[in-house]
Amino acid sequence: MKYFEDLEKSAIDRNIPIMQREGLEFMINVFKENDCHCCLEIGSAIGYSAMMLVSNIDNFKVETIELNDERYFEAINNIKDNNLQEKIIIHHDDALEFDCNSLVLKKYDCLFIDAA
Repeated sequence: MKYFEDLEKSAIDRNIPIMQREGLEFMINVFKENDCHCCLEIGSAIGYSAMMLVSNIDNFKVETIELNDERYFEAINNIKDNNLQEKIIIHHDDALEFDCNSLVLKKYDCLFIDAA
């Protein structure tokens, strides 16, 4: 998990808000205990939390929305670098104005608002 440690450090160094590891571990455990398979995330940032979730929960998918241009493109690259395109769908838009008809997965076990 060196990649995630480096990504976490990079985000902190650049003041990019990401979820703390303890919070993510809690979410991962709750999602596993409740047999969750699909999550809608509002606020992708650089893709850290979505990648952590799909990397630690079997058969888990995340659909996520990010407004910031730079962070969106960085998230795309991070997702591709880890070959997680089949598990993470990312939209570049303002979640408040997003057309929900554009959602791909349509049904979600959980909603995760990770917006600063």
